Amino acid sequence: MVEWFDMGGYEYFVWGSMLCFFVVMLADGLSLRSKKKQAERLVFSRFRRKNK
Repeated sequence: MVEWFDMGGYEYFVWGSMLCFFVVMLADGLSLRSKKKQAERLVFSRFRRKNK
């Protein structure tokens, strides 16, 4: 099992790359959620303004 985590001496590169990947994916997901909420608010405000 230790050999699997060791990755032939490249463990810092491999695990660092995986950490970077997951951080970027999390940031992308949070960004998309924020943009979706912003778009929903914009559509709702335009809809409300149009119906007054």
